[in-house]
Amino acid sequence: MTLYRTYRPKTFKEVVGRDAIKHILTEQLKTKTLTHAYLFSGIRGTGKTTLARLLAKAANCSSLDQATGEPCNECASCVAVNSGTSQDLVEIDAASNRRIEEIRQLREHIKYVPANSLYKVYIIDEVHMLTREAFNALLKTLEEPPAHAIFILATTELEKIPDTIFSRCQHFSFGRVPLKEIQERLHALLAAEKVNMDASVVLAIARRSSGSLRDAESLLGQILSIGKTEITANDASLFLPKAPFVETISFLSAIISRDAKQALELLSSLEEQGINFAFFMDTCLEYARHLLLFGATNDANRLALYFSTDEITEIQALVGRADQNRLREITVELLKASHDLSIVPDIPSLAFELVTVLLCAEKKVSVVAQAQETPKKELSKTKTIEPSAAVDFSRASVLPEDVAPIAEAQPERLVSVAPESALPVSITPKGGAHSLEEILDGWGEVLAKARDKNHALNFVLGVSEPIGISGNILELGFKFRLQQEKVSEMKNREIVETIIKEVYGTSYRISPTLKESLRPHKSAEVHQPAPQEDNLLKAALEVFEGAEVLN
Repeated sequence: MTLYRTYRPKTFKEVVGRDAIKHILTEQLKTKTLTHAYLFSGIRGTGKTTLARLLAKAANCSSLDQATGEPCNECASCVAVNSGTSQDLVEIDAASNRRIEEIRQLREHIKYVPANSLYKVYIIDEVHMLTREAFNALLKTLEEPPAHAIFILATTELEKIPDTIFSRCQHFSFGRVPLKEIQERLHALLAAEKVNMDASVVLAIARRSSGSLRDAESLLGQILSIGKTEITANDASLFLPKAPFVETISFLSAIISRDAKQALELLSSLEEQGINFAFFMDTCLEYARHLLLFGATNDANRLALYFSTDEITEIQALVGRADQNRLREITVELLKASHDLSIVPDIPSLAFELVTVLLCAEKKVSVVAQAQETPKKELSKTKTIEPSAAVDFSRASVLPEDVAPIAEAQPERLVSVAPESALPVSITPKGGAHSLEEILDGWGEVLAKARDKNHALNFVLGVSEPIGISGNILELGFKFRLQQEKVSEMKNREIVETIIKEVYGTSYRISPTLKESLRPHKSAEVHQPAPQEDNLLKAALEVFEGAEVLN
């Protein structure tokens, strides 16, 4: 059942939303100031072709309502447009008529005056599919159009429209239709079809359409094809994948709370219900994206495109329980898990279980694995300790709480400073973060460990430098794109992050960044002996894959 054709709007008033666009077009119709070329852009199913046909019909209506700008739908011109027999309305599919020959034929055809109307209207759908030569031919027509011709171009990919074409058209952008307006339209269609449907099904259809009204009407038509006048959620389950809002939000809520037990129990329950985990993963990732963006912008109007009022309230409450770094971490890990899901299709729940355990793991404060060199400025600030309260650093890695420093100790009572190797190891600051200075102090050890694990990786890291740190994100600067892309590879990223955790005792996510003004330090040369010539050659060949040694 093609509902979107059966119930296609015949007046501007029947069009869902698009109030601003409708107002401008009806004003132009009333004042007879129509433009010779229009450009409608937006995602599929948002009303571009519908409004184009309404504009064509109203432009040639002999009994146009001068108060509202609405076509009468009774004159010969309106009847011909409604029935699809109008000789003065030409619709062209640019996807199948994209060559210059078709546009040349159009240029020849446009010379002839309308048969029965005031204007001859040309609607070119998917205009971005035209070839460059065809666009050039069309441009000539748009530059010098005959007075009786109106062009309406429609596209889903505005970025492919040449600037020369864009500048000669009046442009209207068709955004996604809000969820509430789609629901209202679906209820109106159900009333016209005299069918009762569970409200949860209507909401699921509207959300599934992702802002495309035509997709929503098409899916509704499929569900109505079962032939019942009372349709329940169970009836509609044959057409709608199972990924309800409540279950998705409950899963993300458990992840934010680090409640692995609740999250895994929910996954087990969904598996018993026969849920499609691939679809559920996509839904969780989409919702996590909305949480992340709302946390960054606090823009509730954007959420209204996808969620109902009650659901927006739940999302706002959920965002309030997590900071931006946590939301970003969840989104990134779910994105990785969506890739892992395709690797083991026979065990679809495995990717979910792994990411659940990972995201629910408690963060622990740890110490650096090996003692870092203490800067002189820190040693100068060291306070003295009474001999009776001296601590055996060879057995203790931290100072006991009951050991209090003496502010003003006499020189003869000072305790001699232990060798650097016996100094206590540094305690990771609360929250598991280091300062950039601390990271730089220990970077030489990172390079040394990288050399032991992978010569090529050490070669690449040697021209990098930590340039920033935010939470658990460590930004690495690279002067050249080749080295940046090499470290960005999954296998190399994991090696670097593992080494960093070994050195600093804290898990960091690296963020390779291209910074052409960077002057890499020579830490690799300072902290490690020069590699042998054959090892250097081997490392270079691993970095520059496909290279050959010529001399």
